[in-house]
Amino acid sequence: RFHDGLPPARAASAAARTIGYHPLEAEALLVSGQLALELGERLGARAELERAVAAAEAGRHDVAAVQALTELLFVIGVEEGRPTDAFALRDRVTAVLERLGHPPALEARLDEELGKVEIVAEQLDDADRDLGHALALIEQGGGPDDVRAVDVLRALGQIALLRGDAAAARTRFERALAIDRR
Repeated sequence: RFHDGLPPARAASAAARTIGYHPLEAEALLVSGQLALELGERLGARAELERAVAAAEAGRHDVAAVQALTELLFVIGVEEGRPTDAFALRDRVTAVLERLGHPPALEARLDEELGKVEIVAEQLDDADRDLGHALALIEQGGGPDDVRAVDVLRALGQIALLRGDAAAARTRFERALAIDRR
């Protein structure tokens, strides 16, 4: 399914680049970067996401910039295992979020990915805080059974396991599974 989406996304970004419409190019590159990541093409995903950021900034498309920077933060911090380099993006994406007025959905996504990077960096208190904030924002916007909570709950379960709290981990994993099955 992801394989089918990648060629059209790449074609859309090339077409947008040809006509010089940076906002559309940013969105197409963001989608192709996300698809590449899902397909395990980490290097391709990173390159597409970096280009998405540049196109978003050139086209003054702040929403796409936040989305691409957030995905890039995850790729660098988790997929590449370089949390320090990922943290270097935090101020940049936070500044764009501030300009946008901190939309809850974008803020939740950043907090989720930042929390995952903090797990890699073994900053469990920070990860717990950021993932907890992401979960609260998701539940505020979509209720306690919002599917976007699944990955956040899994990450919170991972933290509980790392801390040796099997009961808390089980509770979080079971809740994630229950939401995922709906």
